[in-house]
Amino acid sequence: AGLAYDGDVARVAGATLAYLPAVWTVVGIATLLFGMLPRLAAAASWTVLGLFLVVDLLAEFKLATGIVLNLSPFVHVPAMLLDGVSSPVAPLLGLTVVAVTLATAGLAFLRRRDLMPSA
Repeated sequence: AGLAYDGDVARVAGATLAYLPAVWTVVGIATLLFGMLPRLAAAASWTVLGLFLVVDLLAEFKLATGIVLNLSPFVHVPAMLLDGVSSPVAPLLGLTVVAVTLATAGLAFLRRRDLMPSA
């Protein structure tokens, strides 16, 4: 894709890597769900991801606004390939902090669970 986009591989790779904190946020939610609700974690995690993707799709077609858009971490990723993007650092740092917080909470709940096999 970088070769097709004016041969700017580094810019396209950076724009692709900008989605990494949003993916980490979804992983953090899945970790939290696994720590809190282990039996429902898989279904709930996939449901959350599906809802995020639906919100993102609605945002692309401008069918959702306001608080609905803020539900998905993917909407907060700056469009780095567009000219005039101010500073992409703030939203990416914010998403990273949210992801680390969710994962930490999930691991804390997981630590409290009894994972020793019964004899």
